[in-house]
Amino acid sequence: MMKNYIKHWEEEGYGPWALNKKDGTLIGHIGLNKISDLGEVELLYAIEKESWGMGYASEAAAASVSFAFNTLGLEKLIGLIKHDNDRSRRVLEKAGMTYVKEIRWRGMDLFYYELNCKNPRKDG
Repeated sequence: MMKNYIKHWEEEGYGPWALNKKDGTLIGHIGLNKISDLGEVELLYAIEKESWGMGYASEAAAASVSFAFNTLGLEKLIGLIKHDNDRSRRVLEKAGMTYVKEIRWRGMDLFYYELNCKNPRKDG
């Protein structure tokens, strides 16, 4: 997985970051992922179960959205969530994303969320 993330950073100039507590403990990852077969950039994350409900995902998601729009100049982000993952739906909604539709992708039925930037950077 790390090899894929490093390659993604090298090719796209963005990707997932490690998500650590203030004491440096690794609890997951979060960031941006280009999904070539959908032609979209997604906000993705995975956090250890012991750290759920503590605000880490929401805080890191907001930072990722800011980076996507203000630093990279992206115009749109998506989020893909499994139907039974209500916590992740709330994280995306707190980050400003809205539910658009259901899709079937890579053999999974998913909720498709999106967030469009109103003022993308023109120099990025």
